Amino acid sequence: MFKDFTLLIVEDDKETQAMLSILFEEDFKKIYQAYNGQEGLDIFYSERPDIVLTDINMPIMNGLEMARNIKEFDDSVPVLIISAFDQRDILLEAIDIGIDSFIIKPLDVEKLLVKLEKVCMNLVRARYYEQHLKEKIQDLEQKALYDTVTGLPNRLNFEKSLDRVMAEAEQSDTIMGLFLIDLDDFKYINDNYGHPAGDEVLKSLPKYIRQSIREDDILFRIGGDEFALIVENLNTQKSIDVLKTKLSELSHFVIEYGGNTIKSSCSIGGCFYPLYSNNKAELLEYADKALYRAKDNGKANCCICEK
Repeated sequence: MFKDFTLLIVEDDKETQAMLSILFEEDFKKIYQAYNGQEGLDIFYSERPDIVLTDINMPIMNGLEMARNIKEFDDSVPVLIISAFDQRDILLEAIDIGIDSFIIKPLDVEKLLVKLEKVCMNLVRARYYEQHLKEKIQDLEQKALYDTVTGLPNRLNFEKSLDRVMAEAEQSDTIMGLFLIDLDDFKYINDNYGHPAGDEVLKSLPKYIRQSIREDDILFRIGGDEFALIVENLNTQKSIDVLKTKLSELSHFVIEYGGNTIKSSCSIGGCFYPLYSNNKAELLEYADKALYRAKDNGKANCCICEK
């Protein structure tokens, strides 16, 4: 159990220090040694040991003062006090500091080991809880910001990303593009082939689009059959024209599912900032108008709104 943790021993008595170091050197992952409170505090700040075992009466800085500094910095670090004194005022100060255990000299090695084992068990539980909590938070963040079917960033993520990319385009004096993408006749696919087939179409669309976009371009699922694409750093008219052509070519795709060949298509509407829009509201409005024009033109095509 000790092998997962590092131990700082702060003790001015060289014989006791040597005895403790020999006792624990093969058990703990690493042993740090200090001979006064100030030296111990310096080692704690630089090495961040998992557990501190300290005497009280030492030169320069005593163990209680050092312990108080450690607990103020990180109260989760276990500090065990060893002392030849058991005066009530010292015990009360140790309790006030938040000392995890108080051990009277002469040391009973067996009792010390029991106390250290208890501290290590608490640290193991705390680490497990911390890891479990971290994984839970990551899972919640994933659910909050990413679509469960496609794995794409969702609408909330889209809103944040759009603000960021527009701000970066303005600062760097570059052009960014927003494209709204709707699957054509998606209800027909769900009604005739079933919702699992519809989910497969939703998963397939990003694969087709990624074939022709850059790695840094971001695709989102913002609704049932609605997607959005944010493209950064479009610096020339040629790069804009190339992007239009690529997206137009991607408006038709075919998937095989459950023994059926499902033909699908999408309508795409785009706009560029600050080339054809002055703010976020205009960018979204003009991209949406372009999308509806693509649908009015027979679907399965890409339109750009220039004003």
